[in-house]
Amino acid sequence: MQKKYKVTLTKDEEHILRGILNHGKHGAQKRRRAQVLLFANEDRTDEQIVERTGMHRRAISLRRRFVEDGFEAVLKGKKRGHRPRALTGEDEARLIALACGPAPEGCARWTLRL
Repeated sequence: MQKKYKVTLTKDEEHILRGILNHGKHGAQKRRRAQVLLFANEDRTDEQIVERTGMHRRAISLRRRFVEDGFEAVLKGKKRGHRPRALTGEDEARLIALACGPAPEGCARWTLRL
């Protein structure tokens, strides 16, 4: 069966991926993505890659991202959103001023509950 998205790495990209696997400190996700790309470059099937890496079949669907977004995008992974700040700078300043001020009437000091 012909793959819809074919991974073809340059010699430099292959060298970078082998360096990630063999040298230095890299996160587990980055190392696994490097493994998947190297196996995909060797024209291995998804089933073979799943068997060799122990990853879930959905997790190895990097071929499309490699073809559409490029080498760097796959290596870095998806951009993750972050939680918006709970307090604005103004709210934070007001809270600090309140907590550093005198305790409320009937209390000896400020507590987390207050």
